Amino acid sequence: MMAAPDPEARLLDADSAADDLPEETTATIDGPRVEDNRGQVATHVDQMNQTINYWLSRYRAALELSADHVRLTMETFVERDYRRTGAAAGPMTSRGASRLLVEHRFLILIGAADSGRRSAAVALLARTGLPLHLLPVDDDACRLLPVGEFAWPRSGKPTACLIVVPPTAERHGRLPEQLSAYRAEADRHAGHLVVLMDRDTWQAVESVPGYVAVQVGRPNPHEMLRTLLRDQEQRWDTGRFLQEKRVTSAAPH
Repeated sequence: MMAAPDPEARLLDADSAADDLPEETTATIDGPRVEDNRGQVATHVDQMNQTINYWLSRYRAALELSADHVRLTMETFVERDYRRTGAAAGPMTSRGASRLLVEHRFLILIGAADSGRRSAAVALLARTGLPLHLLPVDDDACRLLPVGEFAWPRSGKPTACLIVVPPTAERHGRLPEQLSAYRAEADRHAGHLVVLMDRDTWQAVESVPGYVAVQVGRPNPHEMLRTLLRDQEQRWDTGRFLQEKRVTSAAPH
């Protein structure tokens, strides 16, 4: 039978091995290493920061419904069907839905999630020609803020406001009451109001007095792709890329 290893002996062996190591080693480590840093790392980090800042500015512009965001939305907007609920009339374009908003002033827009419904709401609002504002909501609690908890936009002239109802907001059971309060406040400021909600929320609410309800469909995916490609071609100098010489060889790494 072999004897169990002595712990003290293992420690002594380790100490002896450490003593045998030279004070300065010249051994090389296999794997990637930086031999000459010409700023590539800093360049990539800078590009990443620029990308983050770009999308952050786009997100902020979308939240504020800035003029640039609205303009970019309209430049790439693809028409889709707007249909008034409970009406026998056929589909409308965004212009027809905008005229409906101007006539009734208070409109609920219903669309499926991930269908581009926010762009559909922006297009509807933009065609009114009025200053646009996005009203705040409590996303953390998935509820609308009481009217008295935020400042209503005051521009001295009629405005068009958008409020995006958070998912499951109706679970609080007060959504129709809150939307009635929003309508009264918008009416006090001679404003127009579009309430954007998903289909599940609308099915739970069914109707809200004083609002006209409109359902919006998805855009044609082929037309969306064509619009995207046209937009990218206008924004990028594609001719320069197509004229670039091909890389026929590359230095070994």
